[in-house]
Amino acid sequence: SAVLAPTNASFVGSATYGYGAFATGYGGAGEQLTYSGTSYFSFESLAGDGIYFDFLTSSSLLSGFETLLLTVNLDSTVINETFTSLAEFDAFAALDHLLGNFVAGIRTVSVSYSYTGSEIGSGFGFDYRLANGPSVVQPPSPVPLPAGVQLLLSALAVIARLRRKVRADAPLALIA
Repeated sequence: SAVLAPTNASFVGSATYGYGAFATGYGGAGEQLTYSGTSYFSFESLAGDGIYFDFLTSSSLLSGFETLLLTVNLDSTVINETFTSLAEFDAFAALDHLLGNFVAGIRTVSVSYSYTGSEIGSGFGFDYRLANGPSVVQPPSPVPLPAGVQLLLSALAVIARLRRKVRADAPLALIA
């Protein structure tokens, strides 16, 4: 399920573009079952804002799940994670997840999840929000050196080693 723009004191200081929750309880008799869902958020973003995917809370019954797949898209897949334990999910949820920097305009984010379980009485749920925050400047990708430059640097390194070896093997001259 998903709703837009909740009113809660914990959201002060940032614009919340959307808020959603996912929860399921295993309803089988021991066979493996999968439950899934997708939420879509369309909103107007401000130029220069970053958008973040924030986990707010999670809860589980027994082992929680066998596998949990989470996919978040903003123009392309930004988050695509598979979890096989609550510890893996908790470690991931504790981090900040920048989806990207925005240009002004209408944007759409989709959040998809798939829960697989087979333990009677197990269940898992989490809630999240999409919020703006500081834009993050990505460091430029390193420019690879052309093959010719790499060959030249390798040749210079070999020459330097040979010169050191020649100097080490030469007898010392006596100064009179």
